[in-house]
Amino acid sequence: MRDEDTANGIASLVRGNAADARELRANIVVFARRLGDPQITRMVNEVLRGQRNVRDVLRTPEFNDVGQRHVATIERGLDELSADERSAVLSSLGRRPEAEELEESEGRLQSLRVADLSVSPVDRWGEVDPDPERPGR
Repeated sequence: MRDEDTANGIASLVRGNAADARELRANIVVFARRLGDPQITRMVNEVLRGQRNVRDVLRTPEFNDVGQRHVATIERGLDELSADERSAVLSSLGRRPEAEELEESEGRLQSLRVADLSVSPVDRWGEVDPDPERPGR
């Protein structure tokens, strides 16, 4: 477990599990890269350096705004579905996924992480690189 993970709250969030801490760090880097929002990138980098608590970031207006935008996108998508399609989607939310679905989802998530790493690298300090096209990378 990295010292930064104690300072940033990741260690307590994952109950000291080093593998889960690595996974969480990777996920927040992917999240920040995909958003491309400079404020979110700055906050994520502060978390990765141990300068800010991850739970504090989740409570910020910037993070909340991102969440609200994504919820609005989901709502618009649901509105575009037929009544039968919407019913099928909503009924699937309460069920536990089958083992094959979990494996497929994990495989898809892993391929996104690998693809994302090749497109927008993390710099040598483990931070989100705001300019992946910068020479010398």
